[in-house]
Amino acid sequence: GALGLAVAMGAWMPTYSAEQSATEADQLLRDDHAARAMGSYVEAAQAQPLNADYWYRAFRASGFDHPQRGQQSEWINNAIDADPRQELYYLARARWLAAQSYPDTQQVRDDFRTALALDPNNMEARVEYAGLLWKWGGTENRDEARQQYEQALALNNKLPADEVRRLDPQVVKDAQDCLKTTQP
Repeated sequence: GALGLAVAMGAWMPTYSAEQSATEADQLLRDDHAARAMGSYVEAAQAQPLNADYWYRAFRASGFDHPQRGQQSEWINNAIDADPRQELYYLARARWLAAQSYPDTQQVRDDFRTALALDPNNMEARVEYAGLLWKWGGTENRDEARQQYEQALALNNKLPADEVRRLDPQVVKDAQDCLKTTQP
C-alpha cells in the first residue's frame, strides 16, 4: 500500500531529479550557457553517480567554459569509474590529455590502448593514436604507430569500396606515406 508507494517513490526520485537536471543542462548548453549547464550535469551526476553519462556530459560541457577546466579530470575519471567498458570515455580523456601543454603521454597511451581493446575496429581512433605516437617520436613510439596504421588500413580494406565508414582517402594516403617512412 502506502509504504510500498513511499519506498518506490524514494527509489525513483533521484533518477527523476537527475533526468530533470540533465534535460535542463542540455537546453542550457544549446542556449550557450555552458557554466550553468555544467552545474546541472554535475547535479544529475551527484544524484545518480553510477550514471557515467552525466559525468561525461559535464566533462564535455566544460570544454566550452575555460574557468571550469580544473574539474574536467575529476568528471571524466568519474565517468570511467562508473562505466569502465565505455571506450568513448577513454578516448575523451586521451584526447583531452594529449591537448595539454605537457601531456601525460603514458596515460594517453594507456587510454588509447584501453579504448582500442574495447573497440578494436575503431579505425579512426587507431589513426589518431598512431599520429600522436609518430609526433612524439622515438623508435618504440614509431613502431607502435606503424602497427596502429597497419591495423587501421587492414580494417579499412575489409570494408566494401562504397562503405561510408571507410577512412577518408587522404587519411589512407597519409597513413601509407607514414608507413613508407617507418620501414625497418
